[in-house]
Amino acid sequence: MSYASTAGIDFGSWHTGSTVTGDRTNRMKEVVDITENRIQAAAPRRRKAARVCFLLSLLWMVFIFMMSQQNADVSTETSLRAGTLVAELVVPGYRDWPAGEQRALAMQIDYPVRKLAHASEYTVLGILYSLSALSVAVVPKRRRLLCTAFPLGVLYAASDEFHQLFVPGRAGRVSDVLIDSSGVLLGIAIVSLFMHIKQFLKTKSVYA
Repeated sequence: MSYASTAGIDFGSWHTGSTVTGDRTNRMKEVVDITENRIQAAAPRRRKAARVCFLLSLLWMVFIFMMSQQNADVSTETSLRAGTLVAELVVPGYRDWPAGEQRALAMQIDYPVRKLAHASEYTVLGILYSLSALSVAVVPKRRRLLCTAFPLGVLYAASDEFHQLFVPGRAGRVSDVLIDSSGVLLGIAIVSLFMHIKQFLKTKSVYA
């Protein structure tokens, strides 16, 4: 009887296990190589997407700046027009009201309209910041870069309120910074949700 038999060593099983491990290692290497090739192939598209996203982000920041540059009278008229539009959509028969009553209602809903406009502006900014971050990041770093969109959005919101301190009739408010920041967070959440859904569908199709 051999020593291997005495020791209970099954060289056949050991060889089979080694072969399986080697096959798994080779498959993992193939997956890594395919992933790297795909990343390299997608690099030109990502650079183009990054330029577009950065440009859109910059243009939207300019738009927010210009809206904040309006003095109190112009800003009020802008929000009243928005309030009138909202009233026309949700209040039955609003167009048949006397002009004075229409304006009175528009003034009553002016405050929520303004705050909703703040949140909406920064929701779009949060989406654009998130897309900009994703467009320059490879997959493993996407979540980390996505997190940078929020502090950038908060910083711009704070600078925007500071800017309004120098506009006639306007004021910078901490509450508005919080509302704007909530909008940024909502924009990031929308992009993150889209990413999760896309990844879920992709994984589901692979294992289907």
